[in-house]
Amino acid sequence: MRNRILAIYFAFIVIACSNGNKDFTINLNVSNYSKDYLIFVKDTIGYGLSYYTDTIRIDNNGNFKIETKSLNSNALIILQDSIDVRITIPKAVNSKIDIELDMLKPDSIKIFGKEAPFIRYNQDQQEYWKKNYYEKANRHIELATRNNQSPIYHAVQDTITELRMQYLYDYFTNINIANKKEFIDEEYNSLLYSNLYYRMNGQSPKIINSMAFYQQSNASPEKNILTYSDKVNFSNTNLLSITTYRDFVNDFIMNAVRVENPEGDFSSYEFYLRNGLIVIDKWFEIPKISTIQKIIFINHLIETAKIFKGNLNIYEYQMAIENLKKNEFAKDYCNVLDQKLQELNKSQVKLSRGVKAPDFELQGKLGKIYKLSDFENQILIIDVWASWCGKCISSFPEWNNLNEKYSTKNNFHFVSVCADDNPDKWQKTLQKYEPKGQQLYVGAKGFDSQFINSFEIAAIPQCIIIENQGKIISIVTSVSDIEKTLQNIE
Repeated sequence: MRNRILAIYFAFIVIACSNGNKDFTINLNVSNYSKDYLIFVKDTIGYGLSYYTDTIRIDNNGNFKIETKSLNSNALIILQDSIDVRITIPKAVNSKIDIELDMLKPDSIKIFGKEAPFIRYNQDQQEYWKKNYYEKANRHIELATRNNQSPIYHAVQDTITELRMQYLYDYFTNINIANKKEFIDEEYNSLLYSNLYYRMNGQSPKIINSMAFYQQSNASPEKNILTYSDKVNFSNTNLLSITTYRDFVNDFIMNAVRVENPEGDFSSYEFYLRNGLIVIDKWFEIPKISTIQKIIFINHLIETAKIFKGNLNIYEYQMAIENLKKNEFAKDYCNVLDQKLQELNKSQVKLSRGVKAPDFELQGKLGKIYKLSDFENQILIIDVWASWCGKCISSFPEWNNLNEKYSTKNNFHFVSVCADDNPDKWQKTLQKYEPKGQQLYVGAKGFDSQFINSFEIAAIPQCIIIENQGKIISIVTSVSDIEKTLQNIE
């Protein structure tokens, strides 16, 4: 599964160092680059609530300049060519930076400025992490297959985290630079909470009972404590600016809601809203931190509903936001939530059951263009996938079974739609995995294509079911959910 912005997780670790609100400049000279622009992404108000994406023009000599104020979190420079290069600008940077980059030799990037070591560290630690990851993946099949149900998987991840932490300390041993201690402390926390987040993610909600901090409220604590869980802190404002901390806390809140309300409706976004705010009040005792965490959590629920086409009760969320507006700590952030809620409402109406599906143009294997009208009088079942989406590929056997079971019934027509931006990857994946159904392609724009934008797809897999008059029946987020819908229309 991939979120269009958040998919760049390892290149976008957010840290929080104390900066003044000052302007600074980033100058870059790039050679052997075929484009005349690059993309600059930054967090506009903090806490991951709103990101601004700017297209920066590059002059004929390969130069560009970005003038920006001190950052709320890491910013990201993206150059997209035959290879993609991503340069993280840490929040700690607030003085002039000069960068020289040859796209044919991206590893030889040169970075100048008194705070350049922060940027170099982000580049170097990525290479260090990948080296350790692939070395251990070659020795441990659990890591290579991402079998997070195995204790060995987590033991190896613990080892990698310890190595990365030691690398962080060693890297800055002989470097004297302002804000070094703050940078190291918060980068350490980023690694710590990343480890804990991946410990929890995809596990039974009861895993929180194995966390040291959670056992404080339990009569019979377990012996197996998750690595680092004794270090979890709910009273440090600076942690709220760290992406991996926010991911961990949001996941913890969702799990705590499930564990403490086992008879609840786990499919209801309102269930998580009501009970999640209660969990936050329980664990975040400092009023300012509690308020900001509520904003972060509500934003998480809204974004999740947007990505996975969840049916969210707009009115109840509006009431929760209005209640937060009475709090002095929330006034700078609630407008963003209001705007996102309005956008979600429009999207829900646009793509709701019974609404005419957006028209599209998809390319067949021989180049023929197909439109929605070409499938008139057929019930259209569309699976949207890409070669880089592991969950999509792993669902192909289930997709093939559905094809065999339903393709001869009730005018069902199965269409497999590839969202790659490279047709060669599409063709090679088809040859390797042989998914059934009609094979179509979104075109060279990939995730920026008309089809993806029309259906407001922010993550895949995504499955769209359209009735024989072109109206939407259902949009679901996995192949396993399709059959539930098909059983009702057989």
